[in-house]
Amino acid sequence: MPVDLLIGRLLPLLEHVVRKRGISMTTNIPEGVSDVAGDPGRLQQVFINLLMNAIEATPPYGQISIEARACPNDGRAGISVEVSDTGEGIPPDALGQVFEPFYTTKPIGQGTGLGLAISRDIVRDHGGTILAQSRPGRGSTFTVWLPEYETLA
Repeated sequence: MPVDLLIGRLLPLLEHVVRKRGISMTTNIPEGVSDVAGDPGRLQQVFINLLMNAIEATPPYGQISIEARACPNDGRAGISVEVSDTGEGIPPDALGQVFEPFYTTKPIGQGTGLGLAISRDIVRDHGGTILAQSRPGRGSTFTVWLPEYETLA
């Protein structure tokens, strides 16, 4: 499935909450970025989780960006998609735990701590990787790498 279509289908679903909070959301997905292999519904779940987390972490008038590019990984052709926000970031001591089931930095009652764990499992099931980077006070970036769709010759 083309990455621009995969992400593009999600943006209208988030438009209202993004506008209501005054958040700016930009995408940079160049034409010609290859298709990714996998189940579109499950992959959309990954990106909706990442985007909702970014929206919740981003203060009013903050910024979220989504960027995709061709990116080989371990000798395999693939696509890298980065979701970045200008929120408070993730504390360094929590960064290593964000993909663990039931771990959350959100206040009680505002999250189950399963979204990133499920996203990690979906990405792994698709032969990909997911990484988190954060700069306290400056925001976070989640990078999903997925293998390129290969046609049989």
